[in-house]
Amino acid sequence: LARKKARSKAKPGAGGAAHSLLSQGPWRGAARTPLRRAPARRGQHAPAAAAEAHGGAPSALDADHGSAHVVPVAPAAGQRALGRDRLRQGPRNDEATVAAAVAFGAALTYLIYTMPANIFTCLLFLGKTPGAFVSATILPVHLACAAALELFPSLAAALGAARPFLILDSLGVLDNVTTQMNFMEEAHAKYGTLLVAVLAGMCTNLAGGVARHFAKHGFAEGGARFDQTLGDNVRFSLGLNVVYAYFALHRCGGDTACSLAGPF
Repeated sequence: LARKKARSKAKPGAGGAAHSLLSQGPWRGAARTPLRRAPARRGQHAPAAAAEAHGGAPSALDADHGSAHVVPVAPAAGQRALGRDRLRQGPRNDEATVAAAVAFGAALTYLIYTMPANIFTCLLFLGKTPGAFVSATILPVHLACAAALELFPSLAAALGAARPFLILDSLGVLDNVTTQMNFMEEAHAKYGTLLVAVLAGMCTNLAGGVARHFAKHGFAEGGARFDQTLGDNVRFSLGLNVVYAYFALHRCGGDTACSLAGPF
């Protein structure tokens, strides 16, 4: 009877199938190890608390910021640091495995943190190849920043501190809003309807947050938490884009020069 109980405990339960992918290869053991999180101290910026937990920079999946960023500074370093922590917990820790984790972290950061607004809006609404894939400057700059953070961990720790991170995040939000306006004008000129322009603007605002939300929680749990986590963001984006569509696009009749001159 004791041996039977021991065997039953050794068998995976209902969550075994969900962990099957993470329990293989270099990510072995990651599914069963909880993420290290540190609560923010009084007066401490939340990303700074995440930085302490993840070796100097916040994780891309734990941070909740704008959909696009100028450079992948703290998120990229946090994602790769998290990958290295997971690899150290498994049986394999060779250089090739660590290099694969670094490459995976850089690619993941590029897709769901640095350029999701450009990628999703171009593919879903504008019907063109995203500039993130064809630009001669965007990808090299991203790789250069990722390499700098990987080679100089102290740089990642410094940029992940409260004030530097706040400045970088603010620049990212500004970049996202200007990109949103450009995409809205392009969508309106292409389709001649304000509805598509508003949806394209909302995609620019929300693509990164939605992608990171479901990457972190999965489809079922992410759907259950969507309204609670992103409901306010969706409503704010809708209001912002409706106002811009009415004053800058509808009243100007699609005249780009009028839009640039001002909504009033």
